[in-house]
Amino acid sequence: MTPPPGTAVLVFDVDQTLIDTGAAWEHALAITCARAADAAPGLSAGDLGSAYRAVSGDLWSRYDDVLAPLATVIAIREHAWGQALAACGAALPASQVRLLATAFGAAQLAAIRPDLRLPALMARARERYRVAACSNGEGSLTRAKLRAAGLLRFMEAVTCGMDEGVRKPDPELLRRCCQHLAVAPGTCLHIGDDWGNDIIAASHAGLHPVWICRASRDDQSTPPPAVARYPAVAGFLDALLPAARR
Repeated sequence: MTPPPGTAVLVFDVDQTLIDTGAAWEHALAITCARAADAAPGLSAGDLGSAYRAVSGDLWSRYDDVLAPLATVIAIREHAWGQALAACGAALPASQVRLLATAFGAAQLAAIRPDLRLPALMARARERYRVAACSNGEGSLTRAKLRAAGLLRFMEAVTCGMDEGVRKPDPELLRRCCQHLAVAPGTCLHIGDDWGNDIIAASHAGLHPVWICRASRDDQSTPPPAVARYPAVAGFLDALLPAARR
């Protein structure tokens, strides 16, 4: 890949871009549902898992109205677990729901599997570019994920939507990332997996988007011109860095 002239910054999305957090989420869900079933006789771990997926998807789709007022990830998780238990006709004391939410988060972090190719590639990238992360998540959790993946040390800045009070697909979050770095958006590549949150938002914010498309997808509409597409971040960096060395 030959980057646009003047490119000086690589801004990475985190979940499902730098880190396969989806697999870690599913692993943590299975562990936590089994723990909940042990605490509530008659509760099916499988039914609770299905309920939690549905509840979580619904709540995050209504983030501004429902979840934003809760302010923290732990409060959001407690709310979601309470809703999922209720959907299964089960109830646990608030203290046990909090333990489930805490255990779920710990299991997610423990399940993160670093991509062993990335540290060397990121080190090479830092020789030529400034490197940052921009995520919709909470700052402390996002940094913990990056640390677990062995990537936090490469990040000059980590800009997070829950801390900033604005989330992608609003392009304002990416603009703020550029402001924190004191760079013009046009000098940045934004590398992300989500068509709306990353590719469209980056285009509207003035950054140059790079799509990490892990599977064949046809969900894009009115795509920006010439969007580069790679199945994984390592492939993108492999393509970018030879151009950087010339």
